[in-house]
Order: sequence, then structure tokens, then C-alpha cells
Amino acid sequence: MDLERRNRAYTLIEMLLSLVIFTIISVAISVAYGSVIRAQNNINTADATNREASEVFTEICRDLQFAYTSANDPNTMFIANMGTGLGQPVLLFSTWARRLYLSQNDITTPDQSQTQYAIPRSDHEIVAYFWDPQSNALYRCTTTIPNTSLLPQPGDPGSTRFQNIEALDVECYDGSSWQSSWDFQGGSSNRSQMSQSSTQPSSNTQLPVAVQIRLRIGVPGGQSRNYTTSVMIYMPQPLAAGQTPPTTSSSRPNHSSSNSNSSGHPNPPTGTTPSSTGGTPPTGARP
Repeated sequence: MDLERRNRAYTLIEMLLSLVIFTIISVAISVAYGSVIRAQNNINTADATNREASEVFTEICRDLQFAYTSANDPNTMFIANMGTGLGQPVLLFSTWARRLYLSQNDITTPDQSQTQYAIPRSDHEIVAYFWDPQSNALYRCTTTIPNTSLLPQPGDPGSTRFQNIEALDVECYDGSSWQSSWDFQGGSSNRSQMSQSSTQPSSNTQLPVAVQIRLRIGVPGGQSRNYTTSVMIYMPQPLAAGQTPPTTSSSRPNHSSSNSNSSGHPNPPTGTTPSSTGGTPPTGARP
């Protein structure tokens, strides 16, 4: 009797029950593993999108913070949203944010406060940002020669800065309200060459106090993400005749940063602010 009990095999019902339990456990593990992989992919995608938005804002805000115009120089200007299409810049302005890189012949004091350049160089340049709604590309074109006609064209080597920019919107703060466009040129004229086609008269007599930038970045296989930031301009008033901005990076003001204050007036940004995924700009985009 004991020998028969030891030699008994599993019945068909026992085999089927074991198979069902094994299948249930396998499906549960597969579902859990798939959820973890999808969550990780979503996190990586969101992180990459946030980094791209941060890079866009960092570059544009650095240029804008040091924008300037001069009362006796018609080759300094600030233009925002004065035309549509790839041929018209979203932003065109003169700035002293150009990076100066040291060469082996340059002499720097031990405390890094002063630099004597072996070859004269200027950190002043004209910067234009173009956005192509067809290719969703953002272009940055610059020239150190004070002539807008010498700006590289969008698409030239080195001008493409970012991809997947589905929307780019800029607004300028005049101290009391936000304006959808801006047109001011230094010197004797207050109308820029690149905005001559616009029929809207210009009433701007200085640079905006602050600029607000809103982005919508496309996410492959997912919903677009919206971002917004604001940046203060250090010198909104045109420089007086004979006055020039500092010519070395060591004399620039420090980059203080904080979020928008309770009154809605923007302060220099601390980074990017993503909104919920979807089509509308994030809450707080306007003060």
C-alpha cells in the first residue's frame, strides 16, 4: 500500500491547476515589468524635454539680459514679433552677452578680475532668433559686425540650435502692461530696417523692462509640453551719447534669479517651468 502511494502520479486536474496558477503569476509579472519600463521611458522623455527647454531658456535669457541700445548708434535695436514666417525674426536685438574665450597670449590678473586681450575683441553682437513652424526648428543667427544685413540666414551652418519647438511666443513688458510686439532702434531713427514692411507705427522709446518667453516642445509618441519663463533686461534705457556698456564679462552684473513675484512682475528666471501636458499655455504665463 505504501509503495502504491509513493508511485502515484499527478492527476490531469492537478496539472491543469498548476498550469493555470503558473500562467496567472507569469502574466502578473509581465504586466508589472511592462509598467515599470513604460514609467521609466516616460521619465526619460520628460527629463530630456525639460533639459531641452532649460537649454533654450538659458541661451535666450542670457542674450536678453544684456540687451542694450545706444542713443547715438542706429545699429543697436530691439525687435520682437514684428513679422511672420521664417524670414522674419521672432527676436532681433543688440547685446553684449557674447562670450570671449581666452587665448594663450591673453593676460589675466591673478584674481581673475581683469583681462588684457592680445587681439582686440568685443563682446557686443547682434542676435536674431528665427523659428520655422514647418520644421519646428529654432535658429540663432549672430554677427559681431553692427549691420543686420550681415546676419547669417536661418539654416546656415551653426545656426540651428534646437528642434521639436512646436510653438514660440514672446511678449514684452513696458512697465505697466504686456505687449505682443516691440520695435525700437537706437540713434536718430526709432524704426528698424528689418521691420520696414510692418504698417504698425512704433511708439517704443526704449527696450522692454522684461521679456516673457513661452515654448511648446513636441514629445515623440506623447503629448506636447508647455514651458514659460520671464527675464529682466538690465539696461532698458538707451545709453546716452558717448556712453558705452562694459566691454568685459567681469564688469557685468551678477545673475540674480527668482520666480515671478506676487504682483505678477517677472524677475530673472531660475529655470524652466513645465505646465501640464496639453495645448494651452501654463497658468501664470501672463501676470
